[in-house]
Amino acid sequence: QQRQKLEALQRQRLELEEHQRQQQLEEQQREQEEQRSRQQRLKEHQEQHHLQLKQQLEEQKRQRQLEQHQRQEQQQLDAEQRQRQELQKRRERELESQQLKQQQQLEEEQLRRQELEQQRQKLEALQRQRLELEEHQRQQQLEEQQREQEEQRSRQQRLKEHQEQHHLQLKQQLEEQKRQRQLEQHQRQEQQQLDAEQRQRQELQ
Repeated sequence: QQRQKLEALQRQRLELEEHQRQQQLEEQQREQEEQRSRQQRLKEHQEQHHLQLKQQLEEQKRQRQLEQHQRQEQQQLDAEQRQRQELQKRRERELESQQLKQQQQLEEEQLRRQELEQQRQKLEALQRQRLELEEHQRQQQLEEQQREQEEQRSRQQRLKEHQEQHHLQLKQQLEEQKRQRQLEQHQRQEQQQLDAEQRQRQELQ
């Protein structure tokens, strides 16, 4: 009985040990399976994270390229805008310079016309003065001739009536002739001066 009892105990112990080994084996297999599962999930998570990181890097690269392209386009647009503004300013300056030049030419032309008009009026005034002077001289000569004729008749009458005053009258006649020559000489000088002024005006015109 003791032997049977020991054998039974021994069998129970062996069965218990076998059961424990079986449980340990299953536990190890379960842990290994869980470990593989965790490693697989970790791997997948790492791969997913790597993929996301790669996508983020690609997105950042694409974003930088897009921003660079936009900056280049903006720089080109700014450069074109500056060129248009400079061209506009240059055209405005050229137009302003052309308008100023035209204004100066117009003012010079108006001044030249005014000077020509003043010269024409001056020449007309001088010509009127010359004609008036010539008319005045002709009138003086006519009056002088009439006066001389009257005096000549008076002298002849006085000579006929007053023979005793012949010497005095002769002296007066000589003095009158001298004055007449001086007057004619003075008139010739005035006429020469007028003719010289007329030639100067004609040359000026």
